[in-house]
Amino acid sequence: MIILNYLYGDRVSSMSVEEFYEYMSYLTKIGLNRELLNIFEKTLSNCHNDNPGYLLDSLTTENVCRANVKVYKLTKNRLK
Repeated sequence: MIILNYLYGDRVSSMSVEEFYEYMSYLTKIGLNRELLNIFEKTLSNCHNDNPGYLLDSLTTENVCRANVKVYKLTKNRLK
């Protein structure tokens, strides 16, 4: 969750479940590693959570910048 909060630039736990999945969809559209996103999505389920550390190298500077809440809110409607 710390990694996701960093990418978002705010507390992801304050999102509704619907908004969380919309954000996950947005992250897919901007090219984040699908395996990394699957690990993030597991945080809402009642199953074993995996350590995403080995996938952090897949994040690009562009991914990190575009994942920020300010950029997300500006562009989310354009990507639908």
